Amino acid sequence: MIVAFVAAAISIVGSSLPAQNLKGEPRVFPGDIAQRRAVIVVTFSKSASDEASEWTRKLRENEQKLAASVYQIAILEDVPALFRSLVISTLRRTIPKDLHDNF
Repeated sequence: MIVAFVAAAISIVGSSLPAQNLKGEPRVFPGDIAQRRAVIVVTFSKSASDEASEWTRKLRENEQKLAASVYQIAILEDVPALFRSLVISTLRRTIPKDLHDNF
């Protein structure tokens, strides 16, 4: 519910959030989401990542029933710059490669 509100607020204001997927490709949220329907799971802290990953896994299992693409976004703003590359590297190792485009 909150995620939908955030996505709607960003879209309404016309702002965009620059991002990078785990492949290292630049993305702009929500503009680069080409599908009409998408489920976006956003986390703002490490403590929320396990629960969000479980939500994302269950959503991906039902992706065809949902008729929507599933994306997971981890906001790393509070991670000190010195440790961001370590966090991203860990994410790349733990997230399956076929999901790197949507994370």
